[in-house]
Amino acid sequence: MNEADLKRALVKELNKLSGVFAFRVELPTMIGIPDILANRPPYAAWLEVKYHRPGSKWRLTERQQLLLERLRGFLVTYVQERDGEKWVQVEEYPRPGAISEVTAERGWLGAHKHVARVIAIARLRY
Repeated sequence: MNEADLKRALVKELNKLSGVFAFRVELPTMIGIPDILANRPPYAAWLEVKYHRPGSKWRLTERQQLLLERLRGFLVTYVQERDGEKWVQVEEYPRPGAISEVTAERGWLGAHKHVARVIAIARLRY
């Protein structure tokens, strides 16, 4: 499992929600733009996805942080601890701080569903 797999699965869960259309926004000319746009007209939510696993060194770039703040986006961080424990944290910008956190006890699927619902309720008026 890698970050691309997590993004693909999260988009799939977002698209299962009634009236929501989500897609990945990843083009070489769009560096710094959040990874996913979820839309439920007239509302939209931008999501930056990170996968933190043992030994990984990730961080938000200054551009990513700036765009998340301007777009009032979300940082979704999937974490896998050394002991195998998995959890996901959702932070809403411009004031980062966890608005939701869930343990992925049975793999990532339940966590994707939880994140999709949190985003839909917080921003898409679901």
